[in-house]
Amino acid sequence: MKSRAEKLLGMGAIGTDGEIGTVQDLYFDDERWAIRYLIIESGEWLSHRRVLISPLSVLDIGEREKPISVNLNRKIIAASPDVSTKEPVSRRFEVEYSKYFAYPIYWAGGGLWGGAMNPVAFTKGTLTEEEEREALERDSDESHLRSVREVIGYHIRATNGSVGHIDDFIIDNDTWGIEGIIIDTRNWFPGKKVIVEPRMISEILWSESIVAIGMEKDEVRECPELA
Repeated sequence: MKSRAEKLLGMGAIGTDGEIGTVQDLYFDDERWAIRYLIIESGEWLSHRRVLISPLSVLDIGEREKPISVNLNRKIIAASPDVSTKEPVSRRFEVEYSKYFAYPIYWAGGGLWGGAMNPVAFTKGTLTEEEEREALERDSDESHLRSVREVIGYHIRATNGSVGHIDDFIIDNDTWGIEGIIIDTRNWFPGKKVIVEPRMISEILWSESIVAIGMEKDEVRECPELA
């Protein structure tokens, strides 16, 4: 099954002992193109604090308008590491987050999730001192997480000019990988939305809100249309 990112935004989320809030945003990894966290607005029970929930904790993605369910209770969520969603989430914070939930490091290994290709196969385990040191060694203050809400609307630049903007993302419900980027090309090819694979992205110019792709405009036009 697949979901569109915008469908998940605004959905309710429920833990093992009741409602925990509403999905306000999604953080994706701009290296491996996978959703790494759901940003939940907790509501009154936690003073509207925003918390991060990893797909590793998600039991059901909320098909047919049901809330997204997670295998965490309110006490565990309330005591989880606090993060400011107004600033980039550093690797250092992610290590602390992983230690709290006893998650392995997802960026260590060749798979989408560490040495695995989906969260189910990505087993829990205590983070060793060596693993923590290695995880922080290269880029402890760097961030590879980006907001879906922010990137939707970014302009798409083909090798020979502008061709549209990002309309949405297609997410694999099993792996949480981003399988496709929906591009709205209506200003160039009226009424047409096409799907481009993330591997075609050559560069993201964050300061200019531009995504560059290694394709010509005519090639984009021939990409699969959104059904």
